[in-house]
Amino acid sequence: MNRLEGVITKLLCATDGSPASEKAVSFAAEISKAMQLPLTFFSVYPPETGSHSSDLAYWGAVVVDAGHLKPESVLGRAAKHANNTGFYQVRCVKAFGKHVAQAIADYARVNQYDLIVVGTVGRTGASRLVLGSVAKDLIGYAHCGVSVIR
Repeated sequence: MNRLEGVITKLLCATDGSPASEKAVSFAAEISKAMQLPLTFFSVYPPETGSHSSDLAYWGAVVVDAGHLKPESVLGRAAKHANNTGFYQVRCVKAFGKHVAQAIADYARVNQYDLIVVGTVGRTGASRLVLGSVAKDLIGYAHCGVSVIR
């Protein structure tokens, strides 16, 4: 019996298509397959100009049928990777918002995810201060565990 069985029942993997998030996608697909957990790939896109209040972390989260995704899209590549590992319990969600870490955390909380997987480049020093870190912010916002993959 897996000691995490029952502790983690739903997994959310945030991806933006970067090399760091591709590593997170791979990790999430493998752990989901091994534990037979439903997996959701989640991506945040910039809002359309003037569409909603800037106070909201995200709005308009849409479940996208993986079969209708363009293979070269961020979510399409994530779904294809999961399918290539032999895992098919995959959902893809596209959200629109300005505050990426907050959007991920809010979606995970509202939809009762137990674990969020996210990638990071692992910058340090001045480049970290200038660029910020979605992973670091996500750890502060999230109601559940966050696995940061480097």
